[in-house]
Amino acid sequence: MPMSPNWIAAGLVVAATASVMLAINIGEPGGASAAADSPISTTRPYASKLSGAEGNPEVSAIADVLDREVEERLLLEDEVEALEDRVARLEALLDQPRTTTPAASSGRSAASISGGGSRGGVTEEAFVAAGFAEEQAAYYRQRHDEISMAQLYLRDQAEREGWLRSRRFVDEQRALRQRLEELQQGMDEDTYARYLYALGRPNQVGVRRVLASSAADSAGIRDGDVLLRYDGKRVYQSSDLRRATRDGDMGEMVAVDILRDGQRIQTYVPRGPLGVNMSSERILPGG
Repeated sequence: MPMSPNWIAAGLVVAATASVMLAINIGEPGGASAAADSPISTTRPYASKLSGAEGNPEVSAIADVLDREVEERLLLEDEVEALEDRVARLEALLDQPRTTTPAASSGRSAASISGGGSRGGVTEEAFVAAGFAEEQAAYYRQRHDEISMAQLYLRDQAEREGWLRSRRFVDEQRALRQRLEELQQGMDEDTYARYLYALGRPNQVGVRRVLASSAADSAGIRDGDVLLRYDGKRVYQSSDLRRATRDGDMGEMVAVDILRDGQRIQTYVPRGPLGVNMSSERILPGG
């Protein structure tokens, strides 16, 4: 029996996550000693701050282990963030053939799901198709390509010089991502959603199924709804929503803005897991 796209996506997520975990030796016996041989950063917050570390071999050894753990956690966080982005893109591609009915129920045209830059890289044509003027399309494509080349050179240098798995690499990689994120400044929500669409990235969070007796169920959220904001913050993909539910105090009541049949509705839920099966969707705003 052929495997469904959901099972394919789930398998890829599990396999990719397992690869990340194994790569950094989290929770494995001997992980600390293995990490000692890796080219980690010379920044040692615990060694410099832990009382008694200097001149005490045992305390210093504990500080070293703690510092390596901080490095490994930072590396894991960075890799998981990149993995979540790739998974979200995969979800959007796998969801495309199945979004005709939910799109219609939410006032979205099925035709708006196709097009853009999901395949073949980022192009000026993708930005134009997303509703940008030609000058804007050329500017965004140029900026994106410049930063993408910088990322390639950064990884090449890190591999050649042996600091690929280091705090330095994480910091410099995040600095380059920050340059991409700075392009968002000055964009309104609709423009940024178009920008993500042109990049071939998800820009909308759909509710595939609401779990019975969940917070979402109690709040009246339904299958086929689109989750626009959580606690006043716009969410563009499922990872945005997961992070938002973990911010603040567990159980505090927060507003959730949803789109249903073309109408915007606000409801309230206790902060924490919503209890929904989500889909990161790639929809052309206004399409």
